[in-house]
Amino acid sequence: MKKKILLSILLLACIFYIEVRAQGVQQLWGTAVDGGDHNFGTIISSSSTGSNLQLRQSFGYDNPGNNPGNSAMISYNNKMYGMTTWGGLNNWGVIFEWDIATNIYTKKIDLSAANGSNPYGSLVLYNNKMYGMTSSGGLNNEGVIFEWDPVTNIYTKKIDLSAANGSYPSGDLVLYNSKMYGMTVDGGLNTVGVIFEWDPATNIYTKKIDLSTANGSLPFGSLVVNNNKMYGMTKEGGLNSVGVIFEWDPATNIYTKKIDLSTANGSSPQGSLVVYNN
Repeated sequence: MKKKILLSILLLACIFYIEVRAQGVQQLWGTAVDGGDHNFGTIISSSSTGSNLQLRQSFGYDNPGNNPGNSAMISYNNKMYGMTTWGGLNNWGVIFEWDIATNIYTKKIDLSAANGSNPYGSLVLYNNKMYGMTSSGGLNNEGVIFEWDPVTNIYTKKIDLSAANGSYPSGDLVLYNSKMYGMTVDGGLNTVGVIFEWDPATNIYTKKIDLSTANGSLPFGSLVVNNNKMYGMTKEGGLNSVGVIFEWDPATNIYTKKIDLSTANGSSPQGSLVVYNN
């Protein structure tokens, strides 16, 4: 069940955008999971209003890395960085660089079974290094947390995830108060996922919450911070067994189910909440 659920995300053709300012002109850039010359996904851009869509790069045989699942690119030093779920030397995914000025795609890291494979999330920038998670690979083949230095191109596996403390993550790390937080789809006391804290300074990983079928299980998205609390969604669990919206306080470690989702109003989410300040 674990791997089948994660692999099913690949069937969803999703597009994620970031806003880039190039010579005073705002643009939207992103990736698509499928499509392009080889149907392995693309890098695309448009104007700030979403018009004038352009295909910038097709993933595939000429540009190693396939299917950037749930991976939004991030901007750093006038270049963009992202991950693919498949492809590369080992066919376990890659970390790539895209130069906006020259339209040059560069594979930077070939992911591997030993050091982390099949990422279903995005990189996060902290202190000039990038951090992320993979859904599989590592010592237990249940995913890893890693650090990558874009200057030296050194990739370091930091944490091997496990069934006991949370396994098979499918989202992004979230930076809050110099620590990073995330969720896993599987593992933990009830084998339906956890919320965890990881300190990049000390490399200490702490399981904070064991999710449950009653209060929400199998989170495929990322946490979001609002007013010093974190919010998220689960795909299953809750009163109607089709997911919940929850609140978690990292200061008190109190988890509160806020909404039981339903088939009438929306069920089984596989994404993340967004904070909108009106």
